[in-house]
Amino acid sequence: MGAGGSEGAEGEGGGDGGGVKGAALPAEPPRLAAHASGADLEALCRRALSQYGVRVLDNVDLSRLDGSAARGFVIARALMERGDARAFAMAREILSFLET
Repeated sequence: MGAGGSEGAEGEGGGDGGGVKGAALPAEPPRLAAHASGADLEALCRRALSQYGVRVLDNVDLSRLDGSAARGFVIARALMERGDARAFAMAREILSFLET
């Protein structure tokens, strides 16, 4: 049984090796996060438009903008300039997606 305990200790040592693999894992999530952030950005923009669209996008034609990043930036600026405190917080969240 002592040998089995040694194997368990080696297995824990293998867990340490897994820790090294775990150290390599943070390199992957940014790729996943970047992909997910595009979908999250679009969802956040849709939510912002549904809550504040009429009030903040008075003379803005989003259909003339290319890409979700350009739309996100314009929506964020409009929320900051014409919205309330919640709109401002939502705009900061949109801009944080665009900065990554």
